[in-house]
Amino acid sequence: MKNLFFTRRNYQQKKLAKYLRYVLNDHFTLLIFFIFGGGLFYYSQFLKTLEKGIFVYLLAFVLLMAPLSLGHLATFLQKADSYYLLPKEKELPQYFHQAFFYSLIFPSVVLLLTTALVAPLLILLKGYTFLDLFGLFVLLLLIKSIGFLLEIKQNYGKFSQGKKIYLGMTGLFLLLSLGHEFFILLGIIAALPCFWWLYRQLFMVEVVDHFSWEKGIEKEALRQKRIFQFIALFTDVPDLKTKIKRRKYLDGLLRGIQKKQSNTYLYLYARRFLRGNDYLKLFFSLTSLGIILMLAVKNHYALIGISLLFNYLFAFQLLPLFQEFDYLGTVKLYPVEKKDKLKSFQKILLGALFAESLVFLIVSLFLLPINDVLLLFMLLLGETVLFTFVYGKSRLKKF
Repeated sequence: MKNLFFTRRNYQQKKLAKYLRYVLNDHFTLLIFFIFGGGLFYYSQFLKTLEKGIFVYLLAFVLLMAPLSLGHLATFLQKADSYYLLPKEKELPQYFHQAFFYSLIFPSVVLLLTTALVAPLLILLKGYTFLDLFGLFVLLLLIKSIGFLLEIKQNYGKFSQGKKIYLGMTGLFLLLSLGHEFFILLGIIAALPCFWWLYRQLFMVEVVDHFSWEKGIEKEALRQKRIFQFIALFTDVPDLKTKIKRRKYLDGLLRGIQKKQSNTYLYLYARRFLRGNDYLKLFFSLTSLGIILMLAVKNHYALIGISLLFNYLFAFQLLPLFQEFDYLGTVKLYPVEKKDKLKSFQKILLGALFAESLVFLIVSLFLLPINDVLLLFMLLLGETVLFTFVYGKSRLKKF
């Protein structure tokens, strides 16, 4: 069973590595550095304005609780396992033992970074020392480990209400730990027996309960779906099945398309954009993130730069829509010229970029003087036109 887990882990890592070069492209890497650098700068400025009070207390609590929800147990279970691994059910603890330690790698890094991020707040709030901060990291890691063990235990039909108790106790100990550093030590002393009891029950004694295969397989499928949904923002993912929704409230936009031969691809692209989850979700996620950053920055030029950057990022991520229907043999039989296909895509691209630009302009009316709003309007207009008819057109020739 150990070898089976290693085989599946290596297979999954190779699959993700294949997509990694599309995710960590030049544009996304630039965005990460931009957000990370800008975030650290504004966070340092924000810390200078803070004073002791309930706001700092609540902020530190939220920042510590948030990463505990990140990172789920990676089991790599598959649908066929409920049939082929059923005779090996008693050996599953060996499999989950490897899954447990593998799953802890990512949360450990996140919790370490979170502790470092919250450290200035805790030093300001209670005068925490390095030893206190290290103890807090150990407590958070123990809490996350108990969460994983509970998740495994629940797959055996035990502790169905354990998640609620776990979350309640986690919140209580974190609140107390922020109130006095003594409770960090008390929390570790309380968490260690819980961790050891669950660890021993799962991996050191014979498990007599039956494993809930459907529940375990469903959880793993949901975990992998979340990963591939993120990757799908950058490239096509065959492993991810796209859901189509009617969205009647958007039907009016489709009715405006004239039913003629040259608009065949225009209608297909419009339906795919409005009724699919990936491109529409991409529009809302990038636009929302852009608005949040616009509200966070104070510099007018930085605000204009953010608007232009996110407008470009959305346009770049929309390019794969051009070849969305190329795999369909029936589409190739349509008596539609290639130039009509390109014109149809450019209309969709132009409309989507104008919609996002309009949102950014409306937000900028509340943040910028009218002269800067007009400047932003001209820049967004120029960027949209140049990308659609110059840069985007040249990129589409490579598809």
